[in-house]
Amino acid sequence: MSRRSPTLVVAVLAVAALAALPGRAAAQQPSVPGTAQMSIADLRAWKSIRGQVVSPDGRWLAYQLVPNDGDASVVIRSTTGDTEHRFPVGVVAAASFGRGGGAPAITISGDSRWALFSVAPTTREAERLRSTHRPAKSQAALVNLATGKEQRFPRIRRYAFAGEHPEWIALYTDAPEAAAGATEAAGGGRGGSPDAAGSAAPARVDASDLLLYNLASGEMVNIGNVSDFGFDKTGTYLAYTIETRDRTGDGIQLRDLRTSVVRALDGDRAIYRRLAWADSGLALAALRLVPDSAARDTAVSVVAFTGFGPGGPARTDLDLAGRADAPAGLAISPDRGPTWSEDLHTLYFG
Repeated sequence: MSRRSPTLVVAVLAVAALAALPGRAAAQQPSVPGTAQMSIADLRAWKSIRGQVVSPDGRWLAYQLVPNDGDASVVIRSTTGDTEHRFPVGVVAAASFGRGGGAPAITISGDSRWALFSVAPTTREAERLRSTHRPAKSQAALVNLATGKEQRFPRIRRYAFAGEHPEWIALYTDAPEAAAGATEAAGGGRGGSPDAAGSAAPARVDASDLLLYNLASGEMVNIGNVSDFGFDKTGTYLAYTIETRDRTGDGIQLRDLRTSVVRALDGDRAIYRRLAWADSGLALAALRLVPDSAARDTAVSVVAFTGFGPGGPARTDLDLAGRADAPAGLAISPDRGPTWSEDLHTLYFG
């Protein structure tokens, strides 16, 4: 029968006692004067700065002030004085305001006179909407930076200033709830493509009203059945695509903001996607998708416009079908939009 060594037992007990000492010492250590632990309430009220942006002239700084739990604010401060504007904007999502591909959190106009940002329902309003199974709708807030005067527009999912020195803003409204439900059930959404079985794209619609608001006069123009839109860099032209459920009247239209004259650039029983202006000049392009029920497929082509002026833009159609110089076995992808080269002589697409 073996005997335990008394020395070994004492050593083990000593090590165990030493291991327990730091925890007890830490527990008994008094807090440093002038400091305090943060409570749960403190953490919930902690605010972070997000989406900061500086105006082009450097005279204004704007940002979101967002608590960990609760309603956020947009703060717009002068960088040259003590002027500060604060606006409640409801519950801000973890990533940012708006939807994918939509507007940034805060946009300041190119002339540094105006700001646009989204306003979401408050915490209390969001809870009430959830309890009644109703969707939350965002607003757009327009602020005059000089005066701090705010104007709100309901049910806005995307917005944009018209060019670098804007006289107009575009406000893209939420789709009506019935249409949105039908779009979701059909697997809708812009940039959609045929399903895995290769059947032609269904007649799904993600169109809504586009509102044009004049910053000087307050004039409002309503354009219906718009699925996408964009201003050229100068703010002279507004291009937009029309989309209807029966495909009657679908096409690309161009509005001259100086004269309010509207011109149809293209029209077909087709779906127009990925409308894009060039960054370096007056050139426009989009994808045109034509469902083919017989082939259970969707034919994709590119339509492009250059030479904007009194005589109207020149049009170019790019369709790989039937072209001898087209790569064998390849087709234009609906998942990548066209982009222009800086000199506007080359158009890239997938």
